[in-house]
Amino acid sequence: MNILLTTLISLVMTYEMPKLPYANNGLEPVISQATIDYHYGKHLQTYVNNLNSLVPSTEFEGKTVEEIVASAPDGAIFNNAGQVLNHTLYFLQFTPKPNKHEPSGKLAEAINRDFGSFENFKKEFNAASTGLFGAHPINQGENSLIL
Repeated sequence: MNILLTTLISLVMTYEMPKLPYANNGLEPVISQATIDYHYGKHLQTYVNNLNSLVPSTEFEGKTVEEIVASAPDGAIFNNAGQVLNHTLYFLQFTPKPNKHEPSGKLAEAINRDFGSFENFKKEFNAASTGLFGAHPINQGENSLIL
């Protein structure tokens, strides 16, 4: 392949930072602007930069982040692609104007079954997660939610 074509392909197939659907201070007071600046502007940017430097001339060139995560073996490419995906999902789940709707369907049924009500779930979730790194509800595969 000639050098010009290779260069054009490399320029087209770069990974980019996702655009946030809110201002960096749009989640305050729940998530501070400093936290967004640090995790979006530093962490995620570093993972994107790393992925852009690691992928060219590998079997993963031209693949989406999702395809890389699904197929790459453990290592630097997998780790950086995974962090790009994780951080992107994390940042894009938020809205500066959260709705006040309660869960519905199977999630609501599981919450009501295991916690009595959505209000009880929120109280227990906040109590269990305060001060813990990475706390979140999990489904143990036993048809129950735990915190």
